[in-house]
Order: sequence, then structure tokens, then C-alpha cells
Amino acid sequence: GMYPPLGLLYVAAGVRAWTDAQVELLDAPALHLDQKGIAERITQARPDIVGIQTMTFTLIDAIATVRTSKSAYPSAHISLGGPHVNLYPEETLSIEGVDSLVLGEGERPFADMVNALTGGADIADVPAVAVMRNGKPSTTKARALESNLDNLPQPDRDLLDNSLYWSVLAKRSPITTAMTSRGCPMKCIFCDRPHLGKTFRYRSALSVVDEMEDCVNRGIKEIFLYDDTFTINRQRVFDIRDEIKRRALVLQWDARVRQTPW
Repeated sequence: GMYPPLGLLYVAAGVRAWTDAQVELLDAPALHLDQKGIAERITQARPDIVGIQTMTFTLIDAIATVRTSKSAYPSAHISLGGPHVNLYPEETLSIEGVDSLVLGEGERPFADMVNALTGGADIADVPAVAVMRNGKPSTTKARALESNLDNLPQPDRDLLDNSLYWSVLAKRSPITTAMTSRGCPMKCIFCDRPHLGKTFRYRSALSVVDEMEDCVNRGIKEIFLYDDTFTINRQRVFDIRDEIKRRALVLQWDARVRQTPW
């Protein structure tokens, strides 16, 4: 299947909400762009800042995109974020061409970094940003996790062609992804999202269904909820269900859940 880059959509929404910068989002896999195609788009856009989502299983592609971006537009500031950089920050900072990392939840620190860079300030003063200083990794103070997820802007799906996304698991297309909560109180040793914290934080049912309704209005037929622990708060699940029924929304949605009680 082809799934939209949800993390980048959240970060892009933060940039639009809290800075004066213009934002473009390039989903190379969905557009079937190779590194040559990415280079052409970078040269055309002439970006001041390039943000690249980095997961361990996409690390090789991320490194190639860093090199491509620097070659196509050398003055661009290259910043990486995502699960891999939180697990291996020093290793990631040592990649040639990487100028900074955004750690933890990316919406506010990336927007703050954009404001710092455009304003000529030192990004080493921006919380949750890592850079190299005198050849050594330097990380600023950590930023508290967002306690009220309703305060975050909705993922900015205006930046994508939503018709490109599909899944073999879906009954209808196009599809999208969403997250209605963050964090998990469990202590699984294989957790790949420790940067989201051990406190279950969740959006209100109204916020969740507002996003679902927006997706329906965009012609999206099915939503995959990527929450780690969607059913921890049972009443909220029922509230989401009831709000969907109240608005008579016609859509399919799927969630990852645990079968046994918590």
C-alpha cells in the first residue's frame, strides 16, 4: 500500500500555524520519485530548510536524500526527525550533511527552529533540537510533551494529493492515517516510540471526529488509526463512535487494539 507521511503532515501544520514560512511537502514514494527526481524538485523549490522523516527501516533512503538535498541546494539547512533520530541521535548527527535533529514530538520544536533560523538566532537555544558543536553532539534541554493534544493543529492534508494513498487492507480507497492519542503506560522492551512518553494522552472525541469529517469531505473513504493504545480509555472510544453516528459520517475506520484487558 501507500500511506501518507502523517508525522510530516503534523509538522507542516505546525509550521503553517506558528511561523510565517511557506511550506511544501514532497512525498517521494507516492510520486514515484527517485533521487534524480528529488534533486530536480529541490533545485526548483530552493528551500531554506529541508525536513526529512527518518525511521530505521528508511535510514538508507534518508541518508541518500540528505546527500541529494545538499548537492542540489547546498545552502539548505537539513534537519531530521522521527523515531530513528530519537533512538540514535549521536549516530544520526554524524551523517554527513545533517545540520540538526528535532527530538521528541516535532510540531513545536521544528516551528521554533524555523523561526530561529529565519530570524538569525542560534538554534542551539531551541529546546529539543540537537546539533554538532566543535565536532561533538550537542542537545538542548528537553521539551515537555504536549499535555493537551487538542491544542495541536490538525494534519495539513492540503499539502498532499490524497487520491494517491491506498492499502491492500482497505475495503475502499483512497485511505489516510490518523492518530487520536499518544503515549503508552506499558513497558514493552521492544517499544519503538519511547519519545512519545509513558503517559496516555488523547484527543477529545470532538477533535477526532472533526478530523474524520474533514477526511470525508476530501473524498477519503477509509482511515487507519495508528494509535499505540487506542482502547485504553473505553469511554472515549464509545464517545467517538457516538459522535460519528450523530454526524452520520459514511466512512470505514480501523484501529490497532489489544484483545485482552489492560
